[in-house]
Amino acid sequence: SGCVRATAIDAIQYGYRVAVPAECVGVRHQAPHDANLFDINAKYGDVLPVSEVISYLKRLRQRPAG
Repeated sequence: SGCVRATAIDAIQYGYRVAVPAECVGVRHQAPHDANLFDINAKYGDVLPVSEVISYLKRLRQRPAG
């Protein structure tokens, strides 16, 4: 959870929009995991269901170039 949070912070500092698929990250202890996802969602990006992230990426792929 700390590595994902650090990566989200780095990404936003470089101007990227951050999306973390919630079901794709995990850690041994639930409390720090939940705290880090809460913090990411509140400050650095969006914590979303993986299905929503996939749908968004598919829509991007279908957009015309230009």
